Amino acid sequence: MIHTVPRWKKDMQSTFKGGNNMALLMQSTTDFYCLQRKI
Repeated sequence: MIHTVPRWKKDMQSTFKGGNNMALLMQSTTDFYCLQRKI
């Protein structure tokens, strides 16, 4: 139990980080397309 909990937390953090990066990427892509349309 002591060994699995920190590993699980680490996996959760990396998953959350990955999701965060994906959300940022999606937002920046959307912003980019909005800028392209304005020009």
